[in-house]
Amino acid sequence: MESILEQLSNRHHGHLLKAFIIEKGINKKGGINQLAKALGLTRQGIYVLYDQEVIKKEYRDILAHQLQLPVDFFPEPISLIKRFEQLKEKYVKVRLINLDLREELLAAKEKNLSRLYLQTLHHNNAINQIDNLIKLVTRKYTYDYVHNHYKIEFLDNLPTIKLPFIASGFAFQIKGNSMKENQIYDEDILICNELLEDKNDIKSNTPYIIVFAKSYKEADVICRYITINNNSYYLKATNVQTPDLYLNSNQVKEIWKVTGKYTSNVSINS
Repeated sequence: MESILEQLSNRHHGHLLKAFIIEKGINKKGGINQLAKALGLTRQGIYVLYDQEVIKKEYRDILAHQLQLPVDFFPEPISLIKRFEQLKEKYVKVRLINLDLREELLAAKEKNLSRLYLQTLHHNNAINQIDNLIKLVTRKYTYDYVHNHYKIEFLDNLPTIKLPFIASGFAFQIKGNSMKENQIYDEDILICNELLEDKNDIKSNTPYIIVFAKSYKEADVICRYITINNNSYYLKATNVQTPDLYLNSNQVKEIWKVTGKYTSNVSINS
C-alpha cells in the first residue's frame, strides 16, 4: 500500500514530468533544450518546473504536445481545502489500522502470558507434589481479574482452594442464573483447568467461561454457550430471560473449558 507521501507525489506535476523525462532518456538526447525552447524557457527553467506541484496550464498543454503525453498525464489540481480533507481521511485510516494492529498484538501478548502462567501452575504443583490447588476468582475479584488476568503478581495473590480430582487450575464464581438449565446457579463456582486458544476447539451447546471487556468499565466473567462467526462471538444463555451478548475478538480476553463445579445450592424433594 502506498504511503500518504507517495500518493501525494503521484499528483505532483513536477515529479511526474521529471520521472517521465528520465525514463524516456530525454535529458540525455538534447531533448531538454528543445523542450525549453518550445516553452520559451531556459534549460534551468525546466529544472524549476520539476519542483512545481502544479504546472501552469499553458505549460502543461505545450508539454503534452511536445512529449505526446496522454490527456490525463497531469492530474487536475485540487484546492487546499480538498487536499486537507483527503490528507485527514488518509491519516485517520492509517491511525485506525495501527490501533487495530496494536490491539491484536496486546491481546496476543496477554493470552500468551495467561497460558504460560497456567502451565507454570501445573508444573509447580507437579514438582512440589501439591495436589488440589485452585486459584479462586470470586465476584469480589472479577473486575480486577479481567484487567489483570495476565499479571503474575495479581494471579499469585488470588486466594486458593482445594478440590478433589483437580490438580490445579482456576475457579470462577458465577453471578446470576443465566445458565440454570445446565444446573449452574448464582454463586456457583465453576472449575477450569484448560485455557482455550483455538476457536475451532469450541463446541456447540457446551458452557464455557468467558472473560471479556467491552470497555474498561464494562468487564465481566460469565458462563455461556459460544457461537463464532468470523471474528464475532455470539454468547447465549439457557435462561430465556437473559439477553444474548455479542462481542468481537478483541473484547474476548480468555475462554475456559468448564470441567466441574462446586455449589452450595441444594434442592430437597419432599
